[in-house]
Amino acid sequence: MGKRESYEPGTFCRVDLTTTDAEGAKVFYGDLFGWEFRDDEIPDGIYTMRHGDVVGAIDQQDEQPAHWNNYVSVTSAEETAARAKRLGARILEEPFDVGGFGRVAVFADPAGAVLCAWEPRSHIGAGRVNDVGCMGWNDLQTRDS
Repeated sequence: MGKRESYEPGTFCRVDLTTTDAEGAKVFYGDLFGWEFRDDEIPDGIYTMRHGDVVGAIDQQDEQPAHWNNYVSVTSAEETAARAKRLGARILEEPFDVGGFGRVAVFADPAGAVLCAWEPRSHIGAGRVNDVGCMGWNDLQTRDS
């Protein structure tokens, strides 16, 4: 149930948690949901993935308050960021490579909601969705409907 090999552009494809306390987050979410983790080294530190199928991650980062990131699969991070900007978005992070895994751009829509655009390369995003311990729903809560 929910095994994925690819995502159509425009589809939510992954989530991750950016936090100032990755170890504490692993304990909290592991105890809360029964998740297991493995740590992978990346150029800027450690990226923790849920053990088994890749379904989400925890990223240690001290520059921002803790928050969950939602990613939408796109054909081109550059084109998506440019279009978002033309439509009134504020670009928070210009498109950049994430190893050979993919390319990401981060922007805030006109109401301020943050979204990440994911251009997959060797990593499509979550390998499993809509199953126990996996991403199953994304939504936007806004005052500006």
